[in-house]
Amino acid sequence: MENRLSDLLKILQKQLAHYRQLSDLLRTEREAVAEAKLSVIQDCVFAKESAIDGIRQREHERLRILGELAFELKIPIKNLNLNQLVLEVQGRFPKLSEQLRSVQVALQLMVQKAHDQNLYNKGLLEKSLMHFHQMKRNVLGEAEEKSQTYSSTGQQRSPGQGARLLSKEG
Repeated sequence: MENRLSDLLKILQKQLAHYRQLSDLLRTEREAVAEAKLSVIQDCVFAKESAIDGIRQREHERLRILGELAFELKIPIKNLNLNQLVLEVQGRFPKLSEQLRSVQVALQLMVQKAHDQNLYNKGLLEKSLMHFHQMKRNVLGEAEEKSQTYSSTGQQRSPGQGARLLSKEG
């Protein structure tokens, strides 16, 4: 069991490293968006995909080891989470349980930080797109509908210049 707990700790530490990398990439992406550096943004997107793939792989490994530990502890896997695991093993492995708890707290903080950064970047991109579309409309002359009151020469159009009603009586 101690070996599995050590393996779980290593996996969680690797996951934490991936989240730190993701957080750094999100910061770089935010700066690139602010400076409109398209190639840097594209590089960040590819690097983020790689970091997320690493997180997913570690998550599969974590779930596998957690399943083995659940079997060994005779606890249903659906009832075993990291908090429960730490409580179960803290008497036998106090050092490992403390390390697991510490990594868990760090992971929770990094996940929240990455989530917040991603939301901020999303908002920044949405505002940038909105400004881009507004500039495009301004350049193309589509910002405002053309007034029907004045002609292109600036002369006031009279409302009666269109179709006229002619009377046959007179």
